[in-house]
Amino acid sequence: MLKFISFGSGSSGNCYYLYTDTDSILIDVGVGIRILKKHFHNYGLRFEDVHHVLITHDHADHVKSVGSLSTDYHLPVYTTRKVHQGIERNGYDFVLMERPEAAQTVFSVIFQ
Repeated sequence: MLKFISFGSGSSGNCYYLYTDTDSILIDVGVGIRILKKHFHNYGLRFEDVHHVLITHDHADHVKSVGSLSTDYHLPVYTTRKVHQGIERNGYDFVLMERPEAAQTVFSVIFQ
């Protein structure tokens, strides 16, 4: 069964979690990492069970914790090249690998 949790919505931060028993994706990570950790704890979730991060656009209320989350938990981040460039410009960068198969820790897949 597909489950959905909203960890934040609006100008204070956007973050949504879609998951099943076998796969999961965070959509946007615009809330602070401490707040996100608190939500995960309260729901009995583990970051080790997150498999993907999708960033919809490069506003701070959608990308605030993408860098630390992707680095700390070795998560692939999916977005467009334009969004990645915006994230980079705003200082919320995460590791970019053009060839995901070559990544040893963190990688980002850029849709064109």
